[in-house]
Amino acid sequence: MLRPFQEGKHSPPAPRPAAWECLIGDRAVPDAMRGPTPDAPKQSWGVTGLRALLLCAAMPVPARLRLVSILALFSAAALLVACSSGGGPATCDLTPTPGSGGCPGGPTATGEAPAELLLDSGVTVEANLTFQADAGIALQGDLYVPPGAAGSDAGIVVLVHGGTWNSCELRRASTAAFAEATAQDVGAGVFNIEYRLTQEGGGYPNDLRDVYCAIQWISAHAADYQLNGQRVALVGASAGGQLALNAALELHRTDLDPHCGPLPPLSMVVAYSAPTDLPTLAASTSPIANAVLDHVGTCDNPVPQCDVGKACDRCVDASPVAHACVSGDTTAFLLVQAPDPFDPIVPYSQVDELAQAFSLIGATGQLIIPAAQQLTDQGCAANDAQNPAHGFLTPCLANATHDAVIPLLKAAVGH
Repeated sequence: MLRPFQEGKHSPPAPRPAAWECLIGDRAVPDAMRGPTPDAPKQSWGVTGLRALLLCAAMPVPARLRLVSILALFSAAALLVACSSGGGPATCDLTPTPGSGGCPGGPTATGEAPAELLLDSGVTVEANLTFQADAGIALQGDLYVPPGAAGSDAGIVVLVHGGTWNSCELRRASTAAFAEATAQDVGAGVFNIEYRLTQEGGGYPNDLRDVYCAIQWISAHAADYQLNGQRVALVGASAGGQLALNAALELHRTDLDPHCGPLPPLSMVVAYSAPTDLPTLAASTSPIANAVLDHVGTCDNPVPQCDVGKACDRCVDASPVAHACVSGDTTAFLLVQAPDPFDPIVPYSQVDELAQAFSLIGATGQLIIPAAQQLTDQGCAANDAQNPAHGFLTPCLANATHDAVIPLLKAAVGH
């Protein structure tokens, strides 16, 4: 059962009930297993399950996150030089190495011609909308508008594709079917966007700036399509999930602002199979470890502690867990992850680390994990590198968690 959920800025935070209900399967957790309830009127983080494993406010805190003692601060100083968050002079430069060139299907200098399409489902597609024409390329997105959304106060889902930040095959065309289905299910516009890949000069933080630009542009132009540009959610898979999380967690960073328009509040972020701790992932046996290094450069230092500002280490700065320090009042987070060993690309420990950090700061959201049987019913198998339950590489993760995700996303931005 999903817990009560804060629906972005359009609903006040749900008050904390007097007694928290934790479930393991369909059994209530004995009171002796419950931890103390914090005083803050925030909702605790939970693991929902379609497997229904819920962790309450007493979720154990990893040792790294507990090190806020003087010793930890000295360790942090030795590992990472903190920088300004944009309000003062920066002491380091995060600019990535220029890209070596694009690949087929990538952004061009002028982009593709705009077109309007009507799909068999009744969804209208405003294709090839240019939201940024900078650095010699035109970045574009396709806006999917379902019947009944226009003029109904429906908001917009910005969809960020995955692909290890560098895959020529996993551009926005790979998420077209998901965009159409999400528009229908949620009852909102879906802006399926492109961003620069690593080899196109899109190494961190340039690709994050591209995502910010898409958010700013579609919010400013939403009224042209009779949508509400102040009701915006982000959905990303894999690398796109990392970008979506960072976009929400680093909204205050003026050094990341691409100046494509005013930045709207973000009602919700849904991240499927998102890398959250890049130094740890780069040092692992994951098949995308080298792609992490291509994306952010060297990953020699671990994330020492949470920092709301800019980190001089690009690998640390690109890690969502490094910025999960302060709970916002408007953004809710859904973390969707397959259990080990169904995802051989991003292990469960990555999302668990972020969920525990969110628990510490009282952020609103859910960690949604499907049961193994649900994944096998959808065609995925454990330890199957050819058919992983990862992001949108196969439909099994999205299908298995559909009934948990869609109602919450609909409540945040749908009509």
